Amino acid sequence: MKALSLLLMVTLLLWGDATWSDEYEKAFQSAQQQNKGVMLMLTKKDCNACIYMDNEVLSDPKIFHKLSQNFILLHLDIYKDDLHALEYMGTPTFYFMRANGDIVERISGSRSIKKFDKLIDKVNVMMLEEDDD
Repeated sequence: MKALSLLLMVTLLLWGDATWSDEYEKAFQSAQQQNKGVMLMLTKKDCNACIYMDNEVLSDPKIFHKLSQNFILLHLDIYKDDLHALEYMGTPTFYFMRANGDIVERISGSRSIKKFDKLIDKVNVMMLEEDDD
């Protein structure tokens, strides 16, 4: 199973289009071109919860695959980057957004792989529901 997970991750990294961006405008342009949303993670250096999310949850092959199908992934550092008026109470903070910048969901803090997986499913449904309006 670990070999399969590793193979999936390597395949996605080499041939998938899911890489983390650190450029706000470029991420939203890509989202518009690819008909995807944007998952924006507000982070900071030495944030243990951010490190956990990056190294354990977001790098999980299943989570990474789900995110890469529907979202452009964007990291912004709260001390170094322009946050474009996005608010946070702590890090990590995740914004799931439409390509036009509309916020669909915002969550703060870390989650287990299982809980983040359920969150992705919930957000995907929310994105579809709002598309129908």
